[in-house]
Amino acid sequence: MLAHELLNSLTVIGGYAATLRVAAQTGSSELVAQCAEVIERHSGQMEALIRASQDVRLLELGEMDLATRDLDLTDAVREAIDQQDQALADHTIDVVTDGPVTVLADAVRLRQAVTSLLTNAAKFSPAGTRIGVSVSSTDAEATVTVTDEGPGIPADKREQVFERFGRLSHKAPGSGLGLYIARGVARLHGGELIALDVDSGAAFALTLPRAG
Repeated sequence: MLAHELLNSLTVIGGYAATLRVAAQTGSSELVAQCAEVIERHSGQMEALIRASQDVRLLELGEMDLATRDLDLTDAVREAIDQQDQALADHTIDVVTDGPVTVLADAVRLRQAVTSLLTNAAKFSPAGTRIGVSVSSTDAEATVTVTDEGPGIPADKREQVFERFGRLSHKAPGSGLGLYIARGVARLHGGELIALDVDSGAAFALTLPRAG
């Protein structure tokens, strides 16, 4: 699967690189810009896939280190949304929070886990629909919940989406590693990531212990 995804992107990059050479010779700035955008996008997808495979190895060997510090979970969630503005552009993002809530977490890994939930929701729900993001807390823990208006997950398949390479549909792009890594990151923090039982769409809850 990894080889297939990487080869697909390499094939696209090779084709557009050849087109880019022609565009440069003919002086077509519009075609140059189009080719550059496609090459950049597929290069990014390849990098993400390689990094994901590295993270899987670190998780399975127990070698993923966390650089934890006190973080405001609400701020971390908003940063993840802002950084994925292009991937989320076709959706309305509704954010509801209880205000500041501090967790002891690795900022990069936390943002990675939240990003997986956001991009997963965008990938599997129709354009123009709502993605809900809420941050809530108790005295002991804080939770980020991401909901979407997609087809949802059958009850007997909820654990399958957290398996390594677990994919319910092969029509949508992706490696099947995002939720696997996100759950691993949550558990490294002493938290958890689960798929919730909802009437429609899908919902995921990422829980982390409160700082202190």
